[in-house]
Amino acid sequence: MEGTSTKEIDVANSEQFKKNAEDAAQQAKEKAGQIAHDNRDKLAGALGKLTSAIDKKTSGKYHDTLAKAQDAALKGADKLAEQRPNAGDEHSDQPGDDGRTPPSGA
Repeated sequence: MEGTSTKEIDVANSEQFKKNAEDAAQQAKEKAGQIAHDNRDKLAGALGKLTSAIDKKTSGKYHDTLAKAQDAALKGADKLAEQRPNAGDEHSDQPGDDGRTPPSGA
């Protein structure tokens, strides 16, 4: 790279580093979103068990606070799940739902 200054090389390297970092961050966000989507039911179940146990131990004293915290955690997981690739392309936002209508009477 004759005629190229060290400063120009540093700028080029920093731009490439920035692009690589942005790509890695986007991939991590998408992966986290996919994991949140795929495991929402497990998270909801675990939170339900946890809040029930705490509620029982505290004799319901913090029931409303626990319910709000559980709701906030699930909303956060849902927001994270929106970051997965093709999140808007699916028929359903719920894992395990294939979009079919259940039989009548079900």
